[in-house]
Amino acid sequence: MAKKRLPASPPNNLLIDQYGMELSGGVNRLAMRFRPQAVKLQTALSAGKSIPSVSTHDTFPVNPERVATKFVTRAVNNAKKTFEQNVKSATGKAIKLNQKRIDKLTKSYIKENVSLIQSIPVKLQGQMRKLVDEASANFRSSEALAEDIARRFEVTESRAQFIARDQLSKLTADMNKLGQQDIGVELYYWRTENDDRVRDLPDDNHRAMEGMLCRWDDPSVFSVDDGVTWQPRSYIGGPDLEPGQDYNCRCVAEGVVPDRNVIAEASTRTGQEEDTGDLLSQLSGFIGSPDIELPSAFTEYAPPVKIKPTHPPTHLPTHLPSNRRSMTR
Repeated sequence: MAKKRLPASPPNNLLIDQYGMELSGGVNRLAMRFRPQAVKLQTALSAGKSIPSVSTHDTFPVNPERVATKFVTRAVNNAKKTFEQNVKSATGKAIKLNQKRIDKLTKSYIKENVSLIQSIPVKLQGQMRKLVDEASANFRSSEALAEDIARRFEVTESRAQFIARDQLSKLTADMNKLGQQDIGVELYYWRTENDDRVRDLPDDNHRAMEGMLCRWDDPSVFSVDDGVTWQPRSYIGGPDLEPGQDYNCRCVAEGVVPDRNVIAEASTRTGQEEDTGDLLSQLSGFIGSPDIELPSAFTEYAPPVKIKPTHPPTHLPTHLPSNRRSMTR
């Protein structure tokens, strides 16, 4: 008799897009702040004068704690709800996941995302200083420096969007792992998107992992004989990672529902391991329920801004050129 499979939902692309837009809005505000300095830099280069000092501000215009808390918690709520629905559909049992583990994972991702958001202006400032120093040392034209600055803001915006996509994708994968382990799932099948974008590098071959049976307790092995024997993933170039944990990885883990009656145990769990309640409930007044619209103060973000000074000097870009693509993966 074939074993039941537990589907794994991919990351929520709507949340990823919203997170990316909010961070992109912060980058555009940084660009707007930098605009007066860009004018001074071009003027100094054109006149052959000494280059003024550069500062892009170390503080990100979008509050890192608020943004990270909002999107991490929404992603956790979405993944939790979807997982519990998938279990109900696959097994007919209603389960409640271990809230203590969810809270720990949520706090960890909020901390990591705050750190990543705070790093955006810090890295940008160092890169801008390097651009200006090189322009001065190599006698670059003011037009060339203006183009370099515009490109650097484009790269920074792309990195901000990558942070959103990478973090929420990994969080969704971790929530799927947490849920499967919580109900006793020990094995899973590696599933790819089965398209031409699936990674197939010699030492990072996700395509070769499609349909392979894997173990949650050892990400370095796979099986082709229903777990009778286990082989190193290095034999086929597979990554020693779990699905969704590599950068830009869209793979998911399709769980193998265990034969023993462990799901029944999970279905009786109250989730109230501590009287203090869960983290998501404690934060609900700040970030809102995933099913309830947030107050406007929490949902507004800065849209992309075209930077246009009143009297822009010749050749200095009046906006940040953008080749932004949809972040849907």
